[in-house]
Amino acid sequence: MNILEDVSLDSMVFSADGKDVVFEFLELYQGNTIGVIKCLSVCSLDYQNIFDNDDGFACYIGEVYCTQVKRADTETFLNSINFGFTAPDGHVYRPDSENLWLLHIEGGEAVIKIVCKAIEKNGVPIKVD
Repeated sequence: MNILEDVSLDSMVFSADGKDVVFEFLELYQGNTIGVIKCLSVCSLDYQNIFDNDDGFACYIGEVYCTQVKRADTETFLNSINFGFTAPDGHVYRPDSENLWLLHIEGGEAVIKIVCKAIEKNGVPIKVD
């Protein structure tokens, strides 16, 4: 599900308890806030960038989209992203949640993938149509 496209990622802020992360996005040309995405109960975060010298936020993001991972598929999905919490018998611990969400933020200088229990856009929960 496409959430935003052709925006600037202005900030990435963790909650005080480290469980949630909030992203603020700006319009490319006017610089006004265009969206705030909040990931609740983050299970996994993969952050990569190729910032050079004076580069950093705000950075160009081509697309922001999310995918819901159904409970029946969570163990296979978490294993596919090398989730680090495995039991001695080899199975992957899955978070206590009905479903999980994958938020994918990708641009020219940064790629962020987050697995979490819920996503809000501008304070409204994202739901499957």
